[in-house]
Amino acid sequence: VAGAALAAAAAREGETRDDLVALCKVPSVVGSSACDDAARLLCHQAQLRKMAAVDVRGGFVTAAARERDPALPTVLLVGDYAVGAPVAWPEAFDAAVANESVVAAGACGKAGAIAMLEAAAALGAADVKAANVEVCLARGDENALGAFLRATYGASVDYALVDEPGVLAAVAPDAF
Repeated sequence: VAGAALAAAAAREGETRDDLVALCKVPSVVGSSACDDAARLLCHQAQLRKMAAVDVRGGFVTAAARERDPALPTVLLVGDYAVGAPVAWPEAFDAAVANESVVAAGACGKAGAIAMLEAAAALGAADVKAANVEVCLARGDENALGAFLRATYGASVDYALVDEPGVLAAVAPDAF
């Protein structure tokens, strides 16, 4: 099963890099209207990956590897797609690929968001039925994230994986 999921992700490697470049070109500084543009782009990318329950609300993108099975535990993958502070260099959002790496403002953080989408989509494509795998991609406001997670998922999440330490407080065990 893991081999099938890895094969599904590997088959999309070039497309995944292109998706990251496209996302990095959006100047999604926390609190800017560009965060809405980035959220719509991520929502579209989740739809192209044939994910289930794709939605964007209040800057939060949610999707699932497949329809939820209430008999299975739920794993939530939480990522952040916003850039923390305005960037002073003019070409900050002129994303480019150099030596197989994406170079742009926020590329590391945005790579985490794309990785979360890709992981869930690969598990869905491989028809892994060991757990429900869902994704929540945030716009950089950890306080709003905690409230959104409680309102959206309640106590239905058994495990959460985060792409950066700043998000950890929002998904602490008492959040669900």
